Amino acid sequence: MQHPWLLQRYLILALLFVLPLLEAYTEEEKFLGSIWQNWWRQDMADPYLGTLFNQVTPENVGKWGPVQRDGEDYWNWGRLDAMMEYAADRHMIVKQHAFIWGHAHSVPNWVDNDNAAWAAERWIKAFADRYPGIHLIDVVNEAPHDKPPYRDGLGGDGESGWDWVIWSYAKARKHAPNATLILNDYDVLKRDSVMHTMIEIVNLLQKSDLIDGIGCQAHFLEGTSVDAVRQRLDTLYESTGLPVYISEFDLNISNDTTHRNKFRELFALFWEHPAVRGVTLWGHVEGTMWREHGWLVSSEGEERLAMTWLKDYLAQMPSAASNPSPANGAILENANQVALQWQHGSAATHRKVYLSTSPALGEEDLLAHQYDLQLVHSDLLPGTTYY
Repeated sequence: MQHPWLLQRYLILALLFVLPLLEAYTEEEKFLGSIWQNWWRQDMADPYLGTLFNQVTPENVGKWGPVQRDGEDYWNWGRLDAMMEYAADRHMIVKQHAFIWGHAHSVPNWVDNDNAAWAAERWIKAFADRYPGIHLIDVVNEAPHDKPPYRDGLGGDGESGWDWVIWSYAKARKHAPNATLILNDYDVLKRDSVMHTMIEIVNLLQKSDLIDGIGCQAHFLEGTSVDAVRQRLDTLYESTGLPVYISEFDLNISNDTTHRNKFRELFALFWEHPAVRGVTLWGHVEGTMWREHGWLVSSEGEERLAMTWLKDYLAQMPSAASNPSPANGAILENANQVALQWQHGSAATHRKVYLSTSPALGEEDLLAHQYDLQLVHSDLLPGTTYY
């Protein structure tokens, strides 16, 4: 165990290294992202990362194992620092992946049940102190499928069945209070049993206000129908009220046309579904991805059919109207209803609609959280000015 005065010394030295701050992130922004490859440097240019993709997630370098594999006094921040600098320079949204994951790659070889609580909280705090502007965090990854061998040191299953998960989110909320905290898992959109387990854990975390979003990895959906995926997205939102983040999207299809067609179906569903707040591709360059045929850009820089479609699709999405009411109000003369209509844009998943006879709008004037593109409201008084 590290002596407290030595730990304080290391923290002071760490704070002498100052990274550029990430810009503030509004949770209602809808983003499209990709991953930061393990071998990338801050000075490497990707023509899509920071332009088409305005969000980035570390593929592996943000996991506990790569950062602190070789001992409690060893911190390998270099590749995370490079990603953070790259993102800050390009005004990107950043999602950390991940604090706690049971896969061998993500477990430091010196952590066990005896020191897990001390070591895990120290890791979470060190990350949050180093990157105080982090926007989103996968706190626990694949909780039902890959439980960490040291989980008994975090409370084990306990009375809830998931005490170690609750412990992890409590520490993340404590040390990163402004970040969006997400539970991430695979097959949530593919298998009902996994979806219901996700809902069970999320509902437990919601009791203590410890979770802000649901992360749905989107691997292995090649044979899953769009209708089935839509129904599970609906169920997740109806059961929790939380936004969904498509966290690891790829399609391992070698035929370009088949790949484009399936990509088009699923991406359009994700992008236009009111519950989905963001989509992160699990890579986009040939030869660098976990799944061999999931790429959108060849190693020579040529765009695959799915990438051409994606750019055209996003280009046809005009910005949403953020303030459809004139600043001086609107007078209803010979009508008792108002109809509002928006164009579908990429900036928001829904809109808050306020209605008042006073220009000083407050939360008490909230009329609706509007997920559709049209709202009709009746029972208004003709000749009255509304804001």
